[in-house]
Amino acid sequence: MQSRKPLFFAVGTASLAAVAALGVGVATADKPSSAAAVSSSTPGSTSATSPSSAPGTPSTSPSAATAPATAEDAAVDTAAVVAALQAYIDARGGDAAIAVYDRTTGTSVSVNGSAEFPTASIVKVDVIAALMLQRQADGESLSSQEKAWAEAAITASDNDAATALFRAIGGRTGLTAANRTLGLTETTVSSSWGMTTTTVDDQVRLLTTVSDTAGPLSSANRTLLRGWMAGVIDEQRFGVTAAATADASAVYVKVGWVDLDDEGGLYATNSIGRVVEDDHDWVIAVLSDHNQSLGSGKTLINGIVTKAMGLLRSSAG
Repeated sequence: MQSRKPLFFAVGTASLAAVAALGVGVATADKPSSAAAVSSSTPGSTSATSPSSAPGTPSTSPSAATAPATAEDAAVDTAAVVAALQAYIDARGGDAAIAVYDRTTGTSVSVNGSAEFPTASIVKVDVIAALMLQRQADGESLSSQEKAWAEAAITASDNDAATALFRAIGGRTGLTAANRTLGLTETTVSSSWGMTTTTVDDQVRLLTTVSDTAGPLSSANRTLLRGWMAGVIDEQRFGVTAAATADASAVYVKVGWVDLDDEGGLYATNSIGRVVEDDHDWVIAVLSDHNQSLGSGKTLINGIVTKAMGLLRSSAG
C-alpha cells in the first residue's frame, strides 16, 4: 500500500494458522498467489503468505493446546469446510479471509489465514488490551478517563478516543511490545494506528488470549473488555454478528472499515468477535479489502460468516 487516509476508520455517530496444537478439527487454506494481496509500505511488513511457516502450517496460539477434543469436534469435516469457504471467497474476488475457532470443542478452520489486511478500527481491541497490560504491570487499573476512552472507542468506534489511547500506550512501540505478550506474530503496527496490518489468524490469537482465564489480562479487565464489545451500537454490528442465532447467550464484536486512497477509494471491511452458545464458544475473525463500497464490504463479510457457520454447524451434525 502507498498513501492511505489515516484516521477514517469505522467512525460512529459520536471504531489459523491462528490456533495450532488443537489435536483434531484443524484445517487451513492460504490465499492464492494470483489473488490481489494487501501489502504495506510500513517497515517490517510481511507478505500475504507469512514467511515464518509453510502455507497451511499451523502456528502456536496461547491456550489452544488445552482446548478439549470432543466427539463432535472429531465429526466436523474441516477440510470440506475450508474447501467450500475458499471457493465461496474466490468466487467473490478472493480478497477476503476468515478464521473460526471454537473454544469449547477445539474445532478450527482458517482460509487465507496469513493474508494481510489493514485493521482499520478492529485494532482498537488490541490497543485497549495493550493499555490494560501496561496498567497491570504497574499494579494499577485503568483510570476513569481511560475507561471512558476505551468504552467510546469500542462501542461507538470513536477515533479521537482511540488516538488518545494509542498515545497513552506509547504508540507503535507500545503496541508492538504488547503484541509480543499477546502472542501476535503476523501484525505490523503502523504509527497511524488504523493502517496497522494483520491477519485473521492473529486476530483469533488476540481474542483467544484476551478471553482466556489463564491469559495475561486480569479478570476485571477481561470483564471490562467483554462488556464494551457486547455493547457496540447497532450500526456497527455486522460480520461476526451474522453468526448469532437465537441460541446465542452472548455476542461480542468490533468492526472496522477504511477507504483506501491507493486503491481508488475501495474499502477494507473487517469484523472480529465471539458468539457464545451452550455448546460452543466461537471466536471469529473476517477481513476483506477491494470492496467497491462499505455496503458491499458488509454484504461480503456477512455472507462469509454465514456460510462458514452454516458449514460448521451442519458438518457437526
